[in-house]
Parts: sequence; C-alpha cells; structure tokens
Amino acid sequence: MRCTHRRALAFLSLLAALAVVARSGPGRAQGMEARLDPPEIATTDLTFRAAGLDPDAPRILILWRFEEGAYRRLASVRSDRTGRFNFGAWPIPLREGSFHVMPEEHSPEGSRPVRVVLPVPSPAILSSGFDPGEIEIAPALFEGEIQLRDEGSGRLLLRRTIDPTVRGNCVIDFEATGLASQTDLVSIEHVLPDGRRSRPVLWPLSVR
Repeated sequence: MRCTHRRALAFLSLLAALAVVARSGPGRAQGMEARLDPPEIATTDLTFRAAGLDPDAPRILILWRFEEGAYRRLASVRSDRTGRFNFGAWPIPLREGSFHVMPEEHSPEGSRPVRVVLPVPSPAILSSGFDPGEIEIAPALFEGEIQLRDEGSGRLLLRRTIDPTVRGNCVIDFEATGLASQTDLVSIEHVLPDGRRSRPVLWPLSVR
C-alpha cells in the first residue's frame, strides 16, 4: 500500500515537471510566440506600424531589429488582454530590415522575423517638353527599368532599361514608339531587378 502511494506521488511529480517544461520550453516559444502583423507602410513618411497578436497575453514584449549580424533592442510594450500589442510607428530601414518580437528575458534568436523593405520610389515626370508627343521621365533609382503599360488592360507597351553608368533621364517619343496609336492613358512604373515595383504614375497621351 505504501509502495503504491509512493508510485502515485512520483507519477504526479513527473506530470508536474512535464507541464513546467511544456510551459517554458522550446515548444511554447514555437506555438505561443507573439506575431507581428504584415507591415502596412505609410508612404508619406516611410514608416511602418509594429503591431500584432500575442496568444499568451498579457505580458511584456520586446521589439528587436537584426542588423549587421546582431540583434538590437528597440522598445518594450505590454500586450493587452485582447491579445493585441502595438510598438507604434518605426522608420523603414534604407535596406531590408528584420524585426522580431519576443517576451521579456527571452532571446530573439529563433523567432520568426517580419521583413520590412523600403518602397520603390515612383519615377518623376519632369515635363512633356516642347513636343507634346514626348515625355521626359526621371528614374528615382539608377537600376532596373522603366515600364509603360496600357492603364486599361495592364498590357506592357514599352520598357526602357536604366543604364547605371549614364544616370540620365529617359525621353520617350509617343509617335516613334507607336504608343500614341495603342492607348490614351499609360501607367508608368519603375521596376527593380528583384521584381519590386513603384506605385504607377498615370499619364495621358495627347497625340493619336
């Protein structure tokens, strides 16, 4: 009888130990970690809001950024009882930035990052020049290409590769390129080699 009682106590102790491991071990970090929402970028001031959901709220969370091979602590906040947290608005890095959220006193290593990339600036329309049948476009970055599409169908009409060694503007003649006979309104985009696109700039073609 005494032996059975000891075995029961030992079994209960084992269950308690397993519960502690499940609560504080790697399994909890993977299944109950706080998650940042997909970034919504404010193009007016080039910031994003670092907010998200914490399944194990309320608790203190730390916002980290990974840069130059190391983690840098940015801010702390307490998730509320609804599970939401909000670190506020943060500047978008000039290069791709990796942001992490972890509970206080937990290492950010191994957490799932949210990557934030600076939006591609739209090309600038400098002028239509003396000839109403042409347009001068200034690329915001000297890489990639300028693409012109039919605004109605999205069909690609013309692409001009940007030569980084020239660093000049792109002048497009609507008649010479045949654009004037294909559409009334073009959508102009700057496309980078990695596939990122700027917001389109719309331009009406006055020459038919």
